[in-house]
Amino acid sequence: MKKFFRKLRLGTKINLFFSSILILFALITIVLVSNQLEKGIKATALEKAKSDLMLGYELIDKKYPGEWKIENGALYKGSEKMNDNVALVDEIGQLTGGDTVTIFQGDTRIATNVQTAEGKRAVGTKVSEQVAQVVLKAGQIYLGEANVVGKLYQSAYQPLKNEQGEIIGIWYVGASQALIETSKATMMTYFLLVLVLVIAFALCLVYLFSRKLRKRLHKIAQAVACAGEGDFTYTLDEQSEDEIGQLARHYNQMRNKLNLLLMQVAEASDKVTNAAEQFTLHVGQLSKASEQIADNISSVAASAVSQAESSQQSYHSVHELSNGAKQVANGAEMIREVTNNASVTADSGSQAVGQAVDQMELLQAKIEELAAIIHQLGSHSSEIGQIVEVITDISGQTNLLALNAAIEAAKAGEHGRGFAVVADEVRKLAEQSSRSAQQISSLIATIQSVTKSAVISMETGLEEVARGKKIVNQAGDSFRSIQRSVQETDREVADVSAAALQMSAMAEQVVESIRLISESAESVAQSVQNVTAVSQEQFASMQVIAETAQSISQASHHLNDLISKFKTDHA
Repeated sequence: MKKFFRKLRLGTKINLFFSSILILFALITIVLVSNQLEKGIKATALEKAKSDLMLGYELIDKKYPGEWKIENGALYKGSEKMNDNVALVDEIGQLTGGDTVTIFQGDTRIATNVQTAEGKRAVGTKVSEQVAQVVLKAGQIYLGEANVVGKLYQSAYQPLKNEQGEIIGIWYVGASQALIETSKATMMTYFLLVLVLVIAFALCLVYLFSRKLRKRLHKIAQAVACAGEGDFTYTLDEQSEDEIGQLARHYNQMRNKLNLLLMQVAEASDKVTNAAEQFTLHVGQLSKASEQIADNISSVAASAVSQAESSQQSYHSVHELSNGAKQVANGAEMIREVTNNASVTADSGSQAVGQAVDQMELLQAKIEELAAIIHQLGSHSSEIGQIVEVITDISGQTNLLALNAAIEAAKAGEHGRGFAVVADEVRKLAEQSSRSAQQISSLIATIQSVTKSAVISMETGLEEVARGKKIVNQAGDSFRSIQRSVQETDREVADVSAAALQMSAMAEQVVESIRLISESAESVAQSVQNVTAVSQEQFASMQVIAETAQSISQASHHLNDLISKFKTDHA
């Protein structure tokens, strides 16, 4: 039954509802009217019986003057005998419009137009005990329903008294129940006819009303169905101020807001797509720059390692020179041999110092180039940070738009559920973009911090290289002095010991200088290795950023595809 009722259209439901109410109302009205009508007819019949009772008694009194009396076992009115006086009762019955009329002697009918079941006058029958108690014994007039020869009548009984005031008989007039039923049936027929006409007219009004209501609701249902399919171009034109008119206006308001929301989401999605594409392009360029920096730093690292090895070799050579100088100071016998060895060693030392100077200059140039690249890396990192801030702002706006879309879909109820899913998808994409932007910001901050450390290390390295270069130049001057001293050894044998001591002292200084150069070279190599690791980490970060930017771009395209499924006035 419920399934059948659910399948019915709204107009049919309204018609059935009002028809049921009207039918129920008609049935209740018929029952109430029937009861009231029967009571009214009975009351009217009783009043008529009472009136006819008085009228008939006056007629008898005028027609037959005298007192009521019993003579020779018969009832008289004046000189007229009432027993079997059918002419009198028939006359009064005709004058009263068909009432039953009876004259009782005591409690027995002696003249009556009431007939038995056999069609004979009911002369000789008794009055009912109920009436006898009221009229004969109490001496009162009886008005009400009474059993007359097996049938119910609306009756009026009046006691007949003789001259002495004794009750000797009863005067009766009554309307039969059949007459009452006939009157009731006639009146009910007219009433039912009028009721049927009223119900038919009411049903016509209900049909016209439901038909108009159904048309209005059909327009709204059609608009909501189009909205459920993503078509928001349907506009409702409803001028009424009732609930249906309010529903239509609320739908138009929802439609306008959804059109505006979809347009804003589409614009925001386009901005995100463009920003993601530009960001991907910048990240690609930065990735190439990072790769080039890593290659250059690797070259610098190799050069720094080579410089450290050369410095170590110089350290050993000068250390041997110092030992030779000490040997010259210890014995003059080996001056010639030591002088020759010193000359050879001085030549080697001079070449090593020259190579050290060249390596220092090359190292200084590479470090300066590396510092410029690192500064450029810092600038690119700052630009990436600005782009990430733009993406974060766009993600926040997109998340806010998705929240507004979810609120509007919730207002739409069941028909807005499909758009609520889309709004939730937009919100998830916005949150994913925001998290990616936060990861990028964290990576950029790490890169900037490491870049700053690398710049400081490079500046320190440049200072140490300059200092080492100065020391190496001093060592070169010392080696040139040694060469001059060796060349003058033959001419200045007397000064061998003093020259040997001076050479030993200078050799100690050279050893210390070479040691410092070696330490600086090792520090530079370590710094370059750190920068190399940072560059590799930055390159990996650039790859992660590129993948994130690609994900953002794909999400933006997916969002555009979802929005394109909706038809609005702007599309």
